[in-house]
Order: sequence, then C-alpha cells, then structure tokens
Amino acid sequence: MPTFFIIILIIIFILISIYFALNSKILAWDEYVYLGNARGHLTTSYHTEDFRFPLLEYLISVVWLVTGENVLIAQFMMILISTALIYIFYLTLREYTEHSGILLAGFAFSPLLVFWGFRVYSDILSILLVSISFLLILKKSDWPDFLSGIFAGLGFLARFPLGLFSACTFFYHFYKRSWRRLLLFSSGIFSALLPWLLWNFLKYRNPIWDFQQQYLAVAKWSYWQPITLFLQNLVVHASIMVVLFFIGVYFLLRTKPECFEILIAYPLLSIIYYCFFVNLKDPRYIISFMPFFYIVGMIGAERTITKIKSGWWRKIVIGLVVIILIAPSAHQVKVIENSIECSKKYAGISGSIAYIDSHTANGDYLLTNYNWPMYAYEAKVNATSLYDSNLSYLVRFHNAEYVVFSNYGELYKLDYSMLEKVAEFKECSNKIEIYRVKY
Repeated sequence: MPTFFIIILIIIFILISIYFALNSKILAWDEYVYLGNARGHLTTSYHTEDFRFPLLEYLISVVWLVTGENVLIAQFMMILISTALIYIFYLTLREYTEHSGILLAGFAFSPLLVFWGFRVYSDILSILLVSISFLLILKKSDWPDFLSGIFAGLGFLARFPLGLFSACTFFYHFYKRSWRRLLLFSSGIFSALLPWLLWNFLKYRNPIWDFQQQYLAVAKWSYWQPITLFLQNLVVHASIMVVLFFIGVYFLLRTKPECFEILIAYPLLSIIYYCFFVNLKDPRYIISFMPFFYIVGMIGAERTITKIKSGWWRKIVIGLVVIILIAPSAHQVKVIENSIECSKKYAGISGSIAYIDSHTANGDYLLTNYNWPMYAYEAKVNATSLYDSNLSYLVRFHNAEYVVFSNYGELYKLDYSMLEKVAEFKECSNKIEIYRVKY
C-alpha cells in the first residue's frame, strides 16, 4: 500500500479530531479531573484526585510548563497520541499481513477511536505505550527488549490494568526460556516504575499508594454491571471483528508466527478481567486491548480472503470488511454532533459555569449533584458533591456559597428553606438550577 494512502488516512483522522475538539466546549467528567490534576502540579487547583492513573497528568503538566495552561493544547496532544497509535498499529499489522494499508482504515476510523481520539483520557496513551512495547519485542535484540520493558512500565502507569500486557510478556519469555530477554524486559519495567515507587514512598510512605487507592475508590463508588453488557459492547463496537478474531486465533495457532502467544493471550485475558473483575462495563475499556484484538481479527480476515482466487474479488471483500468496521462510527459522530449542537443552541452548561465564575471568588465553596470537577476547573471554586442528604450539615461544614442542581445528577429530597434560587439554565434535556445559600 503506497505511503501516500497512509498519510491521507492520518490527515483525515487528525482533521476530524481537531474539528470535534474545537467544537466540543464541554468536556467529559474524567477530562476535568486529569486537567485539574495537571493544573495542581503547576499552580493552585481546586479539585484534584491523587488516586488517578499518574502518567497522563504529569505529561500534560510538562507540556503546559512550556506552552502555558490551555485545554486545546492538551486535546491536541491527545490527538497526536491517537495518531501515533494508528501509525504504530500499521507498523505492527505490517508484520503479519499483506493488506495492512487498507485494513488500517478499519482501525483508524473505528467507533471507539473516533469518539475517544481527541479526549483527555488515559486509555489511548496507555495502549499506545503498550503497542510500542510489543513492536519492540518483535525486534528480538537487547536494547529493544529493555526499551520494551520501559514502555510496558509506562503503559502501566498510564492505566494500571495494562499491567496484564507485562504479565503476558513475562510469561512469554519464561515459556520460551529466553532468560536474557526476560531479564532485560523486567529491568526496563523496573526502571520505568522506580521514580513512581520512590515518589509514593516519600509522599505517602507507601510505594504503591495510588495503585491501592485507585481500586479502593472504584470498589466504593462503582456498581456491578452484568457481564453480558461488556460482551454486548464488544459486539457493537467491534462488529465483524469479533468473529474474525476467533478465525485469526485459529490461523495463528496453525502458523505460529512471532509472538502469536501474546497476540492471543493479552486480549483474551483483558476480556476476562473486564468481564469478571471490573464493576462497570464501559465500552471505553475495550480500547485497552483493541489494537491486539484487531490485529488478530485482521489476520483472520486476510487468511480467509486469500482463499478467494480472483484478486479483484479479494479487494472487494477486504473493502467490505473495512466498511463494516467503520459503519458504527456514524452513530458516534452523531452523538458528538448532537452534543455540539446542544451546546451551541442552548449554552446551558457553559452559562451555569459563567454564572458561578462571575459570582464567586477563587476558592469559594460550591455543592452540586452534577460534575463537580467541571465547576472546580472552569470556575476555580472548591466544588464538591452532595454526598449527604443533610444539606444544612454540608452547607455549614463546607461554608458553601452556592448549590447547583441538575436533573442529570442524583436527586435528593433536601430542605430548600435555606436556599434562594438565583438562576436556571437548560441544555437540551439537562436542566441546571443555581441556588444561593441564605445564612
């Protein structure tokens, strides 16, 4: 496949992602948390969550140290990371298939990458680092093995569950009795993790403090969703790739190419982990093993299609596979466009932020049942949740100036006698009411 085609694919992806980033004025929940954490490393931040996966916030803060704090800079950084993932996927796929160029389109414009490719979340950063680690393993020499361990360790710091990749690679080298490669890979991981371990020990007297706190927080605040929901999400977002994956496993077990054990084991272990050990079954979690899942599936597609004698028919069938993979992205684009249209037409959320920003001083306290990291980051207030139905207690404990209610948040039966309604905003079906506390 000509390099020109790959460049065109990447340019189209970048342009689409930039358009979404420029027009999505209100960010998703965790984006505000990571941005708030990054701000906290440089200046005062009014809402931070230290238990979050650490690498992304530090990367953003380093970039901001050079450019100054800017949300669009962080979003553009994520677009570059997503673009790098697409290119690394292509380089890896090229090791296993002959039609890597056209098949690349099915990955680059897959629904999950289109929806999350510009957002400030740790998922794509983590799988990029792990994908680089795997590509280096294929090189089979000393320095790549050590570097592979470093990237695997960084992938873990970007998102802890991706430690499953390191485990798969460790057992792969152990099974192959590649003791030197195992030592180099393990040394690379330790080198990547050492600064994190030392920092946690110095700050919290516990080298794995945020690792433990992350899982304690998830266990406390998330609820169990059925296993079938994750499998349903996998089918919806990966579509025909689910079938092609098992066909690919069959061919890999027969032909035994380089590192086929990792290609098969990592996505399967990830699916088991998210099905049985994670409460929420967010479709976003599929990103953590998506490149490996797609590579195996695309191997299955190519090996099946090669049985077709006519070259033209082979190209047509491959094209149909790519179209089927891309088709669900239309729904994701519609979701993003609807959100953009709501924000432009009503500006309810941004209006509520502007009201709080203009009626409070930096550091004032606000209580809300709706996206408190957003108000903390945008309005620079100490925003916290309505974690108790005793409003009088919360108001006095936090010395809150305002209370913000949304019908999108959890609804409480509260005593409104101490509140005075001062503003109301609407954004599509989201109704936001702002109350001033009467002392």
